[in-house]
Amino acid sequence: MKTKQLIKYLRQASQANALTPFDAALALITLRQEGNSENECKLLYRIVSSENKDWINVLSLKEVSLRLLAISQYKPESISGKDYAALAKRLVAAEISIGGPYGSDEVDIIITNALIAQLFIALGSPLPKIRILN
Repeated sequence: MKTKQLIKYLRQASQANALTPFDAALALITLRQEGNSENECKLLYRIVSSENKDWINVLSLKEVSLRLLAISQYKPESISGKDYAALAKRLVAAEISIGGPYGSDEVDIIITNALIAQLFIALGSPLPKIRILN
């Protein structure tokens, strides 16, 4: 989908309140990579960072990792130390071994681990067992 088509879809979906925070996170990451669409990015950021303040503790690790990745790429200063502490607590509880992989009840655990790894790479702190392929 081209950027203009994506923006048109996002506007329609957001007006109909049909855009989930998960979908908004995917779109925000995509638009940030394009380097344009600031108005749409602001809207997407509001959707991604919405819901109750406890979402880091209650949503799936997959969704938490994706949403934090999107937020970190758009407005990293909005992630608080408390947010990082909550994520760390969840990751330690889910660790199969130090530095990953992470286990959970989630069906798509491979995607979850990939998103966790991508988040830490984006934050400049790759996990010990992750190797970046060039």
